[in-house]
Formats: sequence, C-alpha cells, structure tokens
Amino acid sequence: MPGRFRDYLQPDKLHILNVSFLMETFTRHFGGTGANQAYTLALLGLKPKLAAAVGTDFGSYRSHLIKAGVDLGLLLKVKDKTATGFAMTDRDNNQVWGFYSGAMKQANKLSLKGQLTNQDWLAITPNDPRAMINYVNQAINTGTAYLYDPAVQIPRFSREQLKRGISGAKIVIGNDYEIALLLKNSGLSEKQILSDRRRRRLPGRFFSRIY
Repeated sequence: MPGRFRDYLQPDKLHILNVSFLMETFTRHFGGTGANQAYTLALLGLKPKLAAAVGTDFGSYRSHLIKAGVDLGLLLKVKDKTATGFAMTDRDNNQVWGFYSGAMKQANKLSLKGQLTNQDWLAITPNDPRAMINYVNQAINTGTAYLYDPAVQIPRFSREQLKRGISGAKIVIGNDYEIALLLKNSGLSEKQILSDRRRRRLPGRFFSRIY
C-alpha cells in the first residue's frame, strides 16, 4: 500500500480496532517457511526433505518443488486447502499478516520417528504448534541437531515449551520483532541464551538475530 499503517491507527482506540487498508498491487507466490528453505537448499545442491501437511490444491506447488530437487516423500496430504498467508505491506515495509492454516492443522499427525538420526539437520519452522512441539521432542530424543524458528507461533507456546525449544536447538533464528517477543515470552535474556550455549559448546556468536 502507498501509505503507512500508523496513519490508520489511533493508539487510544486499539481496543475497538476497525481499519481497512487499500492495496495498489497484488501478487501471488509459492511460500511457507519450511518449503522456502527446502527450495533454497535444493538450489544449493543439497537433498532436503520437506515434512508438511498439504491440501488438495498442492498440485502446481508439488511440481515446482520437485523440479528444484526437493524430496517430498514425507508429505501428508489431507482433504483441505493448503495453508495460505496474506501479507499487507506499507511503504516502510511494515507488514500485517492474515493466515489460513487449512491442511496445516493436521501436521501433528506427521511423525518424524524413524526418519531422524544424529547425522541429520532438522529445521523446525512455523507450523501447527502441536507439530512443532512434537518435532522438538523427537529431535532431542534422537540427538538430531535442529534449527528453531518459532516466529509467528511464539504466542501459542507456554514459557516452558519455548525454553525447551530454545535450549535444545543448535540455532535459534528470528527477525528483530520475533526475537524480542521470544525473549519476553520465554523469560530468557540474550545473555542467558548465549551463556548457556557457550557452556554447552554450541554456536553462540550473535549475528543480527540469529543465535
């Protein structure tokens, strides 16, 4: 949109928020954090496996990922629409998202037991919260190194669930807003996370917002 979200918002009226943003352009893209990461890793010559629940409308996206070299053997297909996100962006590149979870609601039925080894790397990205909790537990139980990216699902987790996800991860990642929310909701500080990682000899240098 050509303007700024702040031009529409009245701080003293946020409890009765009712706004509409007029968009000047609209584009549609393949997406989803896990699929984006798998696609990029495949372009770099790796052999990523995508574990996700997809819907009946996944056909063209399936072809797109297969062409790039992504292994889709772990997909769970359900009778629903594939998850879809709608992003509104203002002139300052601030974003407001709406998200229809669709098939993703059943991702917790997809188990990685028997798939993970201590030689693997697992990227746990925004998904059904129950699925993300399962993947953290399965990775920890099998000694599998994992990247933890709770992102937009941070508010859906308890403090203890966030702490467990962070403590077992080789890498914790998020943008500035997400990391601030992650620290607030987990009750941890950057210093605590970094000192814990140094004590366990895990990567601990601080790059932007990647632990």
